[in-house]
Amino acid sequence: MVDIEDLTEGEMDVLHKYYAKLSQKAEAEGDIHRSHSIDKAIKQSDAKRVINGNNAAQA
Repeated sequence: MVDIEDLTEGEMDVLHKYYAKLSQKAEAEGDIHRSHSIDKAIKQSDAKRVINGNNAAQA
């Protein structure tokens, strides 16, 4: 949970961008419950691309 009552407009914009990016990464993974941070979501997404790229190259 985030207490946004005391945040400035700029801080709320940063928070919005963070959660929007996190949401996009989670949606790309196909499971919104899987990712807990942007860093983790990026690593999972990158790993999945590598695996899928290797599978395509082997086919």
